[in-house]
Amino acid sequence: MHSASPVYVLMLIDSCIHFGWLEMAHDILNDMDAAGDLTGFTQHMALLTAYYSREMFKEAKALL
Repeated sequence: MHSASPVYVLMLIDSCIHFGWLEMAHDILNDMDAAGDLTGFTQHMALLTAYYSREMFKEAKALL
């Protein structure tokens, strides 16, 4: 993910959430955070909402 543009990465996260690939979206967000890129606030909130809607409370807590 380090060679991709930030806009592309954010679109990828949105797509993962849309298709229900929540763990993949979470992994990408973790990679962004580790790289010091904190631009994914909207994607964090979308993923948190998706976790709660699917009753994945353990994962939602980990995201927080």
